[in-house]
Amino acid sequence: STRTATYIIESSTASNFASIDRTILSVVFTGAGSGVAAQALRVRLPADCARYVRAKVTLGASTTDSSAVSATLKVLFGA
Repeated sequence: STRTATYIIESSTASNFASIDRTILSVVFTGAGSGVAAQALRVRLPADCARYVRAKVTLGASTTDSSAVSATLKVLFGA
């Protein structure tokens, strides 16, 4: 399949993300058969990361129906 999904993590100084301070992660996955398989990514936020962080998934043009797709962002704090 030529279907793609781009997983993106961004930070911004504005809560509405009117401007993006930094793209922390951007990875493109290409599907096989019926689409992109579930993925788990681990990312360390930089020490100078802006206050607001969001994760988003953008789908390629060949994806016709993504109504059953969901994504979860889990933030873990550790020492």
